[in-house]
Amino acid sequence: MDQKKWSFPVLKAARWATVYPPLDNGTQSRLFEDWILWVRAADLPTDLPLDPNARHPNITTPTPREIAKTLRSQPGEFVKRNNGICLVTRSCSVKDNIASLLLNVVSEEEEMEDGRRGDGILNGGHTYYVLLNVLAETRNKSATDEDVPNPAEAIVRVEVQTGLAEEDLADISRARNKSEPVKEYSLLDLGNTWQSLKSILPRDLRHRVAFKEGDPEAPDADYDVGDLVRLLALFNTQLYPIDKKDPIAAYTSEKRLIATWKSSDYKQLLPHLLEFINLHDEIVLMYPKVMGKPGKVNGVIAHDKSDPLVLLSGRSSRYFIPPPFTFPVLAALRAFLKEDGSAWHVAPEVLIKDERYMKSLVNETWTQYRHSGRSSAAFFGRDRQVWRTLTLTAALKRQSWVS
Repeated sequence: MDQKKWSFPVLKAARWATVYPPLDNGTQSRLFEDWILWVRAADLPTDLPLDPNARHPNITTPTPREIAKTLRSQPGEFVKRNNGICLVTRSCSVKDNIASLLLNVVSEEEEMEDGRRGDGILNGGHTYYVLLNVLAETRNKSATDEDVPNPAEAIVRVEVQTGLAEEDLADISRARNKSEPVKEYSLLDLGNTWQSLKSILPRDLRHRVAFKEGDPEAPDADYDVGDLVRLLALFNTQLYPIDKKDPIAAYTSEKRLIATWKSSDYKQLLPHLLEFINLHDEIVLMYPKVMGKPGKVNGVIAHDKSDPLVLLSGRSSRYFIPPPFTFPVLAALRAFLKEDGSAWHVAPEVLIKDERYMKSLVNETWTQYRHSGRSSAAFFGRDRQVWRTLTLTAALKRQSWVS
């Protein structure tokens, strides 16, 4: 990971700050800053990284086209109609109307292989790319008519947040960009991309999964197709061979998994989708029994007894157990699938009932978390060693079963 500095003029800047107190795990206090910068479009840097947005924006869809229309025809209205861009950086300072930002920058390889998260555009990637595209168009025109609106004069609202831990960026990105994955998979749904998944789900389960915005078959859905894509990725031994690569991208890069979805990559796994859902929910129900006081664990959300969490399978749980705890266990279970994903070495019902398998992996995951000082759940979920250890443990258990 490298650090890089960006500097650019601003029209005005405002700052708010607070201090996060130390955590029980020994983490030091951190200063969080939230800056608002008002910047002329022409003064925006043209090479800001998309981390932790983690997806190349599609500017051909309706919303980006409307953004471009405003820039071309009414640039003066842009700041009123657009939320602007949100960045996460290591530091931000403004002096003499010049903003200076320091960012951690990761390569694509670091992101995909190690689950690293760099700084950059947290939200507003589509706005940023539309701005760059429209400004490039303007510069390339051979003649300039003074009566034609100039997009370069548009004012862009840029929010800059500092003091965020790298291990928190995946969760913050998912929360901040919730609308973008929905729009992406809505577009894919228009092309019947998700038909193979829809055909597998029974009616009651289908009502809990949205495949597009405002899905009439799932109007009150708590889950979306991204949850299914991530689940399938966790078991994909073709994309993530057991002895070479772990599917950490299922936790860190949901948007990329959706954008690069190919049914052919998951053909052998689709018949097992309901089994994967059942295994996930069994793990969720196992964790509170080993955690002791689950409501006190970082990332775990306790639900009222009268209004429990409805899991994807339809069962109820008092607790939401976040992916950092469930995903590494599920990824390890792919060791019990045959290499081509066509069948199981050990049947799912055996994995659930025999305490040597899934329950043992849950216990080991919880033990690793406690030994790590009960650090941030997000940081724990990105720890490659956790995923690797669990998968190797599962592979040894499979060999014992087969022999």
